[in-house]
Amino acid sequence: MIRSLLVALILIGMPLIAQAQKAGSNPGVDHRLSVSTGVGFASSVGTGSVDTSGFLWQFDGQYRATDNISAGFFMQVIPFEIFPRGVSFDATVFTFAGDARYHLNVLHSQSNGFLSKLTPYAGLGMGLWHVGGSVANTPLDFTDNAFLFSMLVGIEYDLNEHIALTSDMRFNILGGTAPQIDDHFNYTWQLVGVRYRF
Repeated sequence: MIRSLLVALILIGMPLIAQAQKAGSNPGVDHRLSVSTGVGFASSVGTGSVDTSGFLWQFDGQYRATDNISAGFFMQVIPFEIFPRGVSFDATVFTFAGDARYHLNVLHSQSNGFLSKLTPYAGLGMGLWHVGGSVANTPLDFTDNAFLFSMLVGIEYDLNEHIALTSDMRFNILGGTAPQIDDHFNYTWQLVGVRYRF
């Protein structure tokens, strides 16, 4: 009786194991080194007296140290124009930081449908934040550097083994800001990006 039960369990389990292995193939794990670039927007969150919303360009590099954890760097460039008290300022924010991410691979164990190509992730980053700009029609310039702490959530969609579409949002705490901006918290949303895995 026990032998028959074991044989039945093995016969039932073998196709399920084979399907899980097939569906569980994760290009992000199989190709550990990757780079990504994308565009989106950035915005202050009302902590300062000036709205520093603008276009965003982002670039990052990641190394998947384990199946779930990666580490790397990211940088962002955000040009914007502000009008405090009726004066026009042209400015650019530049960030460069290291980050670590946790990738939730559970969806890859689903069927071979849409969900099996998605990998959500979350992470933390620390680095530097720089802003520089000038007052329109004057020789006056301003600049500032500060510490940056970043929290992020995002998702990847595998197009094939080497290429994935990405989208992520970062919530940034800034250690200090130029007096012209007076902002200590902002968020950036890379609406669409492309990741290439080596």
